[in-house]
Amino acid sequence: MIDVSHLSFRFPSTTKLIVAVSGGADSVALLDILHQAGFPCVVAHCNFHLRGAESDRDEAFVRSLANQYHLPFRKIDFQTLSYALIKSISIEMAARELRYDWFRQLLVREGAKVIAVAHHSDDVIETFLMNMSRGTGIKGLTGIKELTDDVWRPLLSVSRKDINDYLQARGLSHVEDSTNADTLYTRNKFRNEIIPSLQSAYPTFKNNLLNTIDNLRQAEDFIRQQLQEKKDKLLLQQDNLHYIIPLSLLREEKSLPFLLYEFLTPFGFSSSTIEDIEKSLSSDHPGHRFYNKKKSWMLVQERDHLLIQSMKGGNEKTEYVINDMEDFQNLPIAMSCQKMLVSDCHIQKDALHCYVDQAKVTFPLVLRRWRKGDWFIPFGMKGKKKLSDFFIDQKLTNDEKDSLWVLTNGDNIVWIVGYRSDNRYRIMENTENVYVLEFKNKEL
Repeated sequence: MIDVSHLSFRFPSTTKLIVAVSGGADSVALLDILHQAGFPCVVAHCNFHLRGAESDRDEAFVRSLANQYHLPFRKIDFQTLSYALIKSISIEMAARELRYDWFRQLLVREGAKVIAVAHHSDDVIETFLMNMSRGTGIKGLTGIKELTDDVWRPLLSVSRKDINDYLQARGLSHVEDSTNADTLYTRNKFRNEIIPSLQSAYPTFKNNLLNTIDNLRQAEDFIRQQLQEKKDKLLLQQDNLHYIIPLSLLREEKSLPFLLYEFLTPFGFSSSTIEDIEKSLSSDHPGHRFYNKKKSWMLVQERDHLLIQSMKGGNEKTEYVINDMEDFQNLPIAMSCQKMLVSDCHIQKDALHCYVDQAKVTFPLVLRRWRKGDWFIPFGMKGKKKLSDFFIDQKLTNDEKDSLWVLTNGDNIVWIVGYRSDNRYRIMENTENVYVLEFKNKEL
């Protein structure tokens, strides 16, 4: 049973929330708890149209639930399977991308602060075991965090059993997703077979594992701090195209394999290549060359240091002035621009399209590489964010960061091309005309 008084509400009860409600037990409990606590809630439901009539049943249930609480109800329909096929990703990943993109649009539209989702401690355990089974570093073993950017998970400290007991005590009904029993889905196999077997063999398994994950989180925080100190000492940036690692200092380190992995994976070097680099360090024959997966970065073993060098070269023109819409044909990347009435605009919710209120921009625009100190206001958010911090959130490698383009209007960034638009240029209720920007070649 959930003791609501023991839950950690990170935000004051006046904070307006977008609450993701599927109709399942977890999300029904979440909505009831937040509503009882006095939070202004907007009920958000996604119909992914993956389970036929059952999907429509869920939508009707959540709509009725919102009406019972006298809360605003917002829903959206997704053609999830088509989206997954177009983007060559799993259905689960497609559903995740679609729903969080829409949730963030709702944040802006509804004037809300944060998205509340119903992950709980059993989800943490499942994620840990799945990541461990696939192979991961310490970050993959630290589970799901309570607050990530604009996503809040208030129930992370409670179990699935606690949630079911809470619903029973409150007399609340919910709907069941029939696919939850299908062990063809990896998570369901862990949930329905592997974890119950472990719990049966070791009755304290779940509690012990959650304690272990908490210890790992603390260890990760400590390791990241130490690792940054090592990077500052050993990974020396010459410019955006060259880095060096002094061999005399590197060979003094006891955790050399770990440091090499942490230093070189952001440049796109594979684990097997990093192992070859480590072996090469025992030889006294400089000149060995190693390449990352895309051959966009090269590592050269010099006599007294490792040289990490970009293969792009430094002669590329870095700024392109766009005086009118025709100039979009003269850019180094395939990007188009159309002007249309907002009523004729069909929004495609992906990173390859950007929709700009025409009244908010004036030519000329400039396409350029990103620079240190650049910042923007990410679509769906209100505060400034440095591009360098955004790249960390996106887990971009140095190679990926160096290949990015930004579209600017004066001193403002309009679009990190292929990633995220700026919230200041979004379409509003009073928007009449729209510039539709499309990026056609993701590989730069």
